Amino acid sequence: MSEKIAITSAGNTAAPAFALLKQLGFEVSHVRDPQGRCTEWLQAERDTCVLRAEDPLALLGLAKLVECKGAEWRSSQQEIDEYLDFASESV
Repeated sequence: MSEKIAITSAGNTAAPAFALLKQLGFEVSHVRDPQGRCTEWLQAERDTCVLRAEDPLALLGLAKLVECKGAEWRSSQQEIDEYLDFASESV
């Protein structure tokens, strides 16, 4: 039986996430918030989508969301309810 891989979101996950985005065919760049606010985003773009997030790991999560759900990425009411139930639990 193999050991579980344990990864925690931290600074050392940014470079591998960035590299994987590039391997997946995304062009990654810095952009200003499209709403004109003074926020800088990272943007990952390829032929079928444009993703924006604060860091490479979040961009990679969005890329996976698009990969799995495509244009129908938004949650159903059931998914929202399940998440809200989960979010209200305490440790």
